[in-house]
Amino acid sequence: MWSMRVTRLNIGFALIALLALAACSSRDEPAPAPAKPNSVPASAVWVGGVDGGVFVDIGPAAPGEYRVRVFQASGETEVDGVFVPGPATSPTAMITASSISGWDGEQLLLDDGGSLVAKSGG
Repeated sequence: MWSMRVTRLNIGFALIALLALAACSSRDEPAPAPAKPNSVPASAVWVGGVDGGVFVDIGPAAPGEYRVRVFQASGETEVDGVFVPGPATSPTAMITASSISGWDGEQLLLDDGGSLVAKSGG
């Protein structure tokens, strides 16, 4: 009788663990992009998660610099400026729109753990 209770407890804990794991993994799924407003360039990509996101347009500005435009889902421009690789990013890295994993309101986060930050004084 005691071993049956232990087995049922183990099964119960296993089910709870599986449900918790499934809930956590579903949060990492990217959110589907909303319709792109007319004010957002065709080249901009959606960067976001389940809690929202932004459209990001990125292109070369000067060697080692990028022109970055960030648009809210509504199409309103949030940022338009020159960005450079952050401290943890190789200055020779080839950064494209597909390299971007997020926007924290100040910097673009990259898939490799690096970032692009606004150029000082520019």
